[in-house]
Amino acid sequence: MMRLRSVVLVLVLLLATALPLAAQTSSMVWNAKWKAENKRWVAYHLTGVRPDRLDATKKLIVEALAPLGFNALFWRSTTVSNSSHTQN
Repeated sequence: MMRLRSVVLVLVLLLATALPLAAQTSSMVWNAKWKAENKRWVAYHLTGVRPDRLDATKKLIVEALAPLGFNALFWRSTTVSNSSHTQN
């Protein structure tokens, strides 16, 4: 009886360690397949571009970022309108 318990315990331990490894391999296969089928996004974040520098910004995007594979642009304006300021 003691031998049977030992065998069962070993089998349970082997199964418990094998399942997470199988799940990880499955996840890795899915990840590789997804990357092969989907275009990857490579983004650049611009903050506070001044209106008088738009030509230079366009040149940066067209001549530098796009050839390097950047295909997404996050543009955040830091312009604040006068109406949002409170005056004392």
